[in-house]
Amino acid sequence: MAPSADRFDERDTILITYGDTLHADGENPLETLHRFSKDHLKGIIETIHILPFFPYSSDDGFSVQDYYAVNPDVGTWDDVDALAEDFGLMFDAVFNHMSAQSEWFEKFLAGDAGYEHLFMTESLETDL
Repeated sequence: MAPSADRFDERDTILITYGDTLHADGENPLETLHRFSKDHLKGIIETIHILPFFPYSSDDGFSVQDYYAVNPDVGTWDDVDALAEDFGLMFDAVFNHMSAQSEWFEKFLAGDAGYEHLFMTESLETDL
């Protein structure tokens, strides 16, 4: 795949936020983020970097359980799509650690093919 011609430079502004930072009655947080950003930040920022918005078990969203879902407390994929109509989007794909409650970890523990190399383990005696 050829590199994109659309690259960031010193003129670009990016909002970095958790998906649940803003709240309003009658809206989920991603809807509120979209409305607020469209009303107050359009023309000022080009891109919104949403910190992990996937279902998680701990670590402020960085212990991801399911990369294919949006945390229902934050919103839906439709909300993400709506944001993408007005702003460029960036996301964290947190592959360096994930929830022990994730399907991927369960498949690793079960020895399922394709998952055996996704996690590293050490003996309890190893001094980390």
